[in-house]
Amino acid sequence: MKPRPRGWEVVTLGEVAETALGKMLDKGRPKGHPHVPYLRNVNVQWGRIDTDDVLTMELADDARERFAVVRGDLLVCEGGEVGRAAIWERDHTYMAYQKALHRIRPSDRLDSRFLRYTLEHAATTGALDPLTTGSTIKHLPQQNLRRLPLWLPPIDEQRRIVEILEDHLSRLDAAERSLATALTRLNRMATSTLWTATHNLPGSRDLPLTAIAEVRLGRQRSPQNHTGDRMRPYLRAANVDWGVLRLDDVKEMQFSEAEEAIYHLEPDDILLVEASGSAAEVGKSALYTGVPKDVCFQNTLLRVRCFGANPAFVQKYLLAEASAGRFLPDSRGVGINHLSRARLAALRIRLPDGSTQASVAHATAEALECAAHLEQAVDAQRQRSASLRRSLLAAAFSGQLANARGEPRLADDDVGSVQA
Repeated sequence: MKPRPRGWEVVTLGEVAETALGKMLDKGRPKGHPHVPYLRNVNVQWGRIDTDDVLTMELADDARERFAVVRGDLLVCEGGEVGRAAIWERDHTYMAYQKALHRIRPSDRLDSRFLRYTLEHAATTGALDPLTTGSTIKHLPQQNLRRLPLWLPPIDEQRRIVEILEDHLSRLDAAERSLATALTRLNRMATSTLWTATHNLPGSRDLPLTAIAEVRLGRQRSPQNHTGDRMRPYLRAANVDWGVLRLDDVKEMQFSEAEEAIYHLEPDDILLVEASGSAAEVGKSALYTGVPKDVCFQNTLLRVRCFGANPAFVQKYLLAEASAGRFLPDSRGVGINHLSRARLAALRIRLPDGSTQASVAHATAEALECAAHLEQAVDAQRQRSASLRRSLLAAAFSGQLANARGEPRLADDDVGSVQA
């Protein structure tokens, strides 16, 4: 552990700030109180408060002040991505907050921005984990939040550290925005290339998908199939990405001999995601190449087995449909989105001659491979940016970011390299 910088105190958050949880929503009948806007967990992002989707709730007049946020208040997520925090910067706008958020009002010994970055540092390094409860969804009880230990420099030094930190972080944020823009353009280019290569080709015949392929929904998983003497590996939605299979986590379940005959996979089968928590992910697909062997598939996937067309071409055609959002209107479900077998089977496909199918499949595979390499390069830079951000935060809260004159210790070249 690094030594505490000279002049810095060791305190708990509760010693230097007032904390409070927001209003629990009333589930009974309306009481006739005025409705007021309030912030939820989803409104508080890292360093910013999104007010585009603010709901209202009933709040008695005598509770308005208790559950109000004022300029300079720090709002912290109590559940889920605990520690995510942002400062309320507005004046003259009434806003309440829900129980899913902590409201922190720092004393004159603590700068709000210094605390906001301290919480981000604690959240991203795991320092908040010992204070959380829950296994599936994490929660940060108020009494535990108040026990959070802080290394606290004098208030003027806090503000100087924040100024240096934000100077560096602003450049990292600009680099992040550039990378995000590059990734968006790359995805649009890949979608456009895929669509142009596979659709509206000269001499194509208009057919329903069932005229050239069998479409089948996979086997449902149930508790009685967790064990047995015929355990077989199976693929599920988590194994299918955009054009590739992810095989690092293949699970097993029991299949009878008759079930295995129905649900086994053969090389060149197309696996298409039938169910996903994100509607935009429904319909993404990949081609099964025979690895792993003797594998079946679950009912979160649809299997398209071609008998009258080139499977690689059909998979690219379906991938173009999915990436262009053509399956979005067909997905159904609350929480989990679905694309039914019947809807996919009724899809019309414009099929060119066999030689064109083969040449298009080969060309699009090369284009998608090139796009994947570019995406990996962008992702590597984003990971480097995240690593530099963690390093900056660590330096800031160990007293190493600035020397006595307030000069940054991290070289500008480290930050600038992400923008290159």
